[in-house]
Formats: sequence, C-alpha cells, structure tokens
Amino acid sequence: MTATMTSRERVLTALNHEEPDRVPLALWGSYYTLQDQTYFNLLQHLGLGEPIPPFRRYKSRNSNYLDDRILDALDTDIRYVWLGFTDLGGAKPHTLKDAWGVQWERLGPNITPMGAPLAKATIDEIESYAWPDPEQYIRKDELRDRLAYLKQNSSHALAARAVNSYGPFEQASGLRGREQFLMDMLMEPELAQLLIDEVTDAIIRLNDIYLDIAGPHIDIMEIPGDDYAGTEHLLISPKVFKSMLAPALARIVKPIKQYREDLFVAFHSDGAITPLLPSFID
Repeated sequence: MTATMTSRERVLTALNHEEPDRVPLALWGSYYTLQDQTYFNLLQHLGLGEPIPPFRRYKSRNSNYLDDRILDALDTDIRYVWLGFTDLGGAKPHTLKDAWGVQWERLGPNITPMGAPLAKATIDEIESYAWPDPEQYIRKDELRDRLAYLKQNSSHALAARAVNSYGPFEQASGLRGREQFLMDMLMEPELAQLLIDEVTDAIIRLNDIYLDIAGPHIDIMEIPGDDYAGTEHLLISPKVFKSMLAPALARIVKPIKQYREDLFVAFHSDGAITPLLPSFID
C-alpha cells in the first residue's frame, strides 16, 4: 500500500505520472469553481459561518469568492493564489463596464457580457483602442499576503489562478461579439489576428507580473482558458485554430516555461476538443 502523502506530494506525484496514495482533489480554481449562491448554500450546509469578503471586490463574475474553509472541509489538495484584484479589476458597479471596455448586465443572480465595444471597429480603430494597462489593475500586496499565509499554514500544492477569466479566443469574442469574431476569423483574418495579439500581449504581461512575485513558490500555473467546442463539434476548424490561436497559446506558455521549466501549466477548454489535442501537445 502506498504511504499516506501530503496534499502537495499527492498532486505532484500524479502530475509526474506516478501513482499517489489516492486521487488528488481540486476545487475553486479558475475553471472549476463555485457560483456564489452555491457557495452560500454549501457554507450554510456545512455550518461554517458567514461568507468571507469576495476576492473579486466588485463581484464582477458569477463566482466571486474563494474560501479555504470549504476546501478544508472537503479535504481538497490544492490551494489557490490570485493576482490581487483579478480580471483587470472587473466590471465597475456603477457602469458594469470592465477594463477591456466590455459592457456587462445582471440577469437575475448572474452577470453576462452584453456589449461588445469593438463590434464595428476597423483595423485602425482596433490599433488605436484604449487597451488596458495591466499595471493599473492589480494589487501585488494581496498576492504577497496570500503567498505568505499559504507558505506558513499549508502543506497543499499551490496553484496560480489564471490572471484573466478568458484567453485570447474568449476575450476577443467578448470585444468583438462572438458571431462577428467567428466570421472575422474566416473573412477578416488580419483584423481577427490583431485582436488575438492585443489580448495575448496583456495576458503575457499579467503572467510576467505574477511570476516576478509568486513564480518560485507555486507548483501549477493556470493560464486563461478558452472554450473551442460545443458538446459534439468544434466552433472553429483545426486549421483555423492551428494558424491563429495555437501561436497565441504558445506565446503565453513559452515565457512561463522559460522562467521555470518544471512549472506545470494548466489550461481549460470545454466541449468536444479532441481534434485540437495534437496542437495543444505541440
């Protein structure tokens, strides 16, 4: 029988393709989280007291809390470190417009993007767009405080929560409108590539800031995810993915691996993405 492992040993053993003492458990990363009402219900069910302050201060997504008490109660193996005020600060309460310029709307308990600021933009207008400066929207003190707390109080694997909710494909779709951006990739590839490149530049800069502070201390680096498929089929062809989006992902991953070759990189995509797996591996 395999000896009992610490949570960190368990996660790293599994990631290194060896057999741990049990299957590692993870919850509340960037792509496998709890929506707010589920969090409140579970907190009450487990008798853990009142909610903690949201780490997304403006509650700018549908999942705005990250509570170690829940993770402790469920005996999960990973703890998460976020880059201060994530999602570039989120949608401001008085305007519901985020730092990318995307307009959001509350529909019942949820918030969803409703206004694409670059829906009718030309290439020149995209080039002159007020792209967000990542330095203005992060709180390095929160990152340092969270790291210090976990290093002192945790034997878990440490994962960097993705610096933005969306990767190049999803964020460009939010800026342009999903239907329009899908058409752009076929009919206006120069415009689509410009959008992808601008978003990728911001993500890389955010990752650089993160690694400068947390890089030596984390085990897993989550990068912003993208959903490329529905339940049965891709939303874009493997050819388009390989020519336009795979290079953006490579640009995001390369500096992470250059910083620390042994740092695991986690990436999320929903749906039937099997035809894209060779490109992911590349």
